[in-house]
Formats: sequence, C-alpha cells, structure tokens
Amino acid sequence: MLKNLLHYYLLGVIIISLASSLAASLIHKIDSSLVRKALPHLVGILKIREVSLNIIESIFRKAARLGALKYLDPEERSLLIALRAFLKRYGKVRSEILIKILMRIYAKIEAHSLRGRAILIGILLRLRQGRDVEDPEVLLIEGLQFMNKPTQYRAL
Repeated sequence: MLKNLLHYYLLGVIIISLASSLAASLIHKIDSSLVRKALPHLVGILKIREVSLNIIESIFRKAARLGALKYLDPEERSLLIALRAFLKRYGKVRSEILIKILMRIYAKIEAHSLRGRAILIGILLRLRQGRDVEDPEVLLIEGLQFMNKPTQYRAL
C-alpha cells in the first residue's frame, strides 16, 4: 500500500511539474465520443448571427493562431477560404444553412482554445450529472475548476 501511495505521489509530482503547454495537451485528449455529444451544446452557446468579412477574418485568424486549421476537415478549411474571397467581393451572406455550418466550424475551432476546452469540459460535467446546460460563464467556471484539479481526482 505504501508503494502504491508513493507511486501516485511521484506521478502527481511529475504531472504537476510538466510544462504548461504539455499539460494543456494532456487536457486536450478527451474521448471523441464525448466531444461529439457536447459539440452541439457548444454550438448553441457560441452564437453567430450574421456572416461578414470581419467575422470570417477573425475566425480564420483565431484558427491559425491556435493551430486548429490542421485539425479541420479539408472541406471546412476550403469553405473558410472561399468565404473570405466571396465576402471580399460581395459583402454579406444571409443563408441560414451556411450560418449553421459556420457555427459548427467555429465550435470546433473554439474547442482548441483554453476557454473553449473549459466550456466543453463544463458541458460534459453537466451532461454527466444530468443537469441543464445553461450559462456559458457557469460552464467556464466548472470546466476551469475541473482542469485545475489534480489529475488523480479527475473523472469524466
């Protein structure tokens, strides 16, 4: 028993002493089936009401900054590039279907940021507990609290 406690203690010290980027990559590895279950809720929280050049440019820059472009499907990447070119020439898009597709792409991109991961984890915690997914700030707080727990006490 003492050997097991020492092992868990050393494991906790090793995990805590990791660089922040490596620790963030460990947090990022959530089961894909859980992410598929929580992504529609994240889409519902992140609202995009209109598609303009400023919004597409900011989404594209954020994806490039977070490194999320390489994780998007080729069709989603090409849609963002085509939308940038289209909006430079024509100005606005009002298609409801295109807005829904863009919201799904933005949710995937946002899931690569710290805020997005925390909200996603908050959604997963709420779904596991059977409670309603409500305010994004509450989800953010719950997700950050979960991420700041020692790894041996985390369970999704």
